[in-house]
Amino acid sequence: MQRFQEILQKGEHEQVAFKNEPSGFVSELSYTNQKITTENVTENVTENVTEHVTENVTEHRRIQIVTIIQDNPKITTTELAEVLQTTRRTIARDINILKEKGAIERIGGDKGGYWKILTKKQI
Repeated sequence: MQRFQEILQKGEHEQVAFKNEPSGFVSELSYTNQKITTENVTENVTENVTEHVTENVTEHRRIQIVTIIQDNPKITTTELAEVLQTTRRTIARDINILKEKGAIERIGGDKGGYWKILTKKQI
């Protein structure tokens, strides 16, 4: 409503029309010199959507990794990659992040070792 009042006060409109609709009151403003800005819209939307979707997918995958490790502490990164249908490199990157956050640690070597879950809160 405030924006509507500002437009009326500034005289930025050419014509004002009021309609009574079944769903409520509708007002329409017509402009002679309407300002349309499309600058960076596509870039900003793409960047924001990509960032949030990627973040959500990655977080979900890390939760899945911890859940799978909880069920099978001796699982390998190769097996995790197969189960989660992603690359071993992606799993290795996620595991490094989980280690840095203090969520998991590796006890023993690659062969014969196992994963220990320290906390699920750090995922």
